[in-house]
Formats: sequence, structure tokens, C-alpha cells
Amino acid sequence: MVTGTNLVPGVTPKLRYRTNIKSDVPRWIVSAIRNITDKYTFDELSVPGPLVSLQRGKFQYPVSYFTNSNIKVTRFDSFMLRVSGVVPSSVTVPTVVFLELKWRNMKTVSPLTTISGQPIFYTIYSEQMQTPGSAQVFVAFCPNQDYPVQVKYQRKHPFSDGLNDEILLPEAWLEVVADLAAFIGAQENAMTDVMQLMKATLFGDPKDPGEPGLIKSLVEARSVYSNVNERMLTFISGVR
Repeated sequence: MVTGTNLVPGVTPKLRYRTNIKSDVPRWIVSAIRNITDKYTFDELSVPGPLVSLQRGKFQYPVSYFTNSNIKVTRFDSFMLRVSGVVPSSVTVPTVVFLELKWRNMKTVSPLTTISGQPIFYTIYSEQMQTPGSAQVFVAFCPNQDYPVQVKYQRKHPFSDGLNDEILLPEAWLEVVADLAAFIGAQENAMTDVMQLMKATLFGDPKDPGEPGLIKSLVEARSVYSNVNERMLTFISGVR
């Protein structure tokens, strides 16, 4: 199990072994992890929500309606809506088809909520940090019937003190955490040279586009195994 304690020795050398910063390193590690997990998707933090229904004539729901109780949500990774079954000639029972709702901003979604139809868009709006699950989800079009849906979402990384908490990230991202924690520490301590070095390591040198930086390299490596296209999933039961 990797904890914040394990990462402290990897941060202090990047800050020139300054003796006055050691007590602050766990706080910087926590900030780095929260920053990373708010921006990028990690299977280790991905949670399937319960199967619920969009109700006819209702376009607004709290995030907690789609997620498990008292969990802070970073984003929806997928929002699957079940549409009417179809019966291909090659199967003996109806096929259940799930479509993925597309995220759009509030400016796009809001006027479409006045139109009745099968929902195809959603947005998340007005999170209250002190109340997990309080953000509102708007769907458009306004459902013209009840639609079963299921969300897969990413929860915020859990922490208590930053030293003893398990870090729920892939091993390859731990160096990113250490570098970003050092960057945050360098900002607080006006260590400009360290800030520039960590920024180039994390995000690449703008003068050398061929070197993309550690974060982009990891994201691109992971995307090779991911399907980033819009998806329509068909679940078939029965005998062909």
C-alpha cells in the first residue's frame, strides 16, 4: 500500500532538501492528488451508480439521485440511458439498447429542457462543496416517458491527513504526484528555479514540442487502450 508517507522522500529532494518544508509536504501531496484526480479519469476512483429512472416531465435531479449516498463526485464518466428494445431477426428475445448521453454546458442544455422527447444531453450545475451530491443534473430533452439510466462516476480521492491514507492511483502516476507536490511547495516558498523545472517536467518544454511532459505522456499511453468515441452499447440475452 502506497501512502503519503511513502512519497515524502520523493518530494524533499526536488525542493533541495530544505529543512523547513518537511511538515508541509503531506499537505502539498494532498493538493497534488486532488488537482490530478479532478482533471483526469482513473478507474481506481470510478464507481457504478444504482439503476434509476429519469421521470416523465422531470428534467432536473440532484447528483445524489444517480450516485451512492454521501460521496463527493468529480465527474460522470458515462451516463447510459436505456431506450426501447428492438428485435433483430438473429435473436429470439428482445435486445436492450443503451445510449450514452452527451455532456453539454448549461447554456446549451437549459433551453432544450422545454422540449419533450428522449434525452440526449446532460450537464451538471451548482455544486455545494459542503454538501456532497448537492449539484444538480439537467437532462435534455425533457423526458417524454420514464427512462432507466445508470451513471458511472468518479469520486473525489478520500483523505484524512495525507500521510496515512492510501493513494488510489496507478503506480506510474506517483512520480507526477511528487513533481506536482514539489511545484506547489516551490510556489509557496518562492523557489522560482524549482517551479520552472517541475513545470517543464510535468507539462513539457514549450520550446521543444517533441517532449510532451510526464502528464501528457501518461494520458496518451492510457488512451491507446481506451475508446474515446461516442458509444452505443447493446446487451443481448437469449440464444442466437
